[in-house]
Amino acid sequence: MDAEAFAAPFAVDADFVNIRAEHFHGRPAIAEGHGAIFRSIYAGSTVQFGIESGRLLNVGVALVHVRSELDVPKGPLAGKHRACFSMVMARTANGWEIAAFHNTLEPAPGR
Repeated sequence: MDAEAFAAPFAVDADFVNIRAEHFHGRPAIAEGHGAIFRSIYAGSTVQFGIESGRLLNVGVALVHVRSELDVPKGPLAGKHRACFSMVMARTANGWEIAAFHNTLEPAPGR
């Protein structure tokens, strides 16, 4: 996975909260954090996304909920991991950008 490409849809001053409640502020920090995991624990992984719901909160502001499934081929996190995340999207002169992102890992089956 390409960390710069992953971070590209985020606003320059976006906020990203990951599944461990770590808060990253700004597109460069989001790219850097993802670059580290793409090179290590998530190396070789693939992810699928599906929009669950979306609604306009105001003109040019939307709330979107997305389900994801991450498939990690090897290492300590090998296996499939499902998550749900919330995004606040803002319409700009360049199109829609992610202003805020909060990721929540689904519990393993049976938990």
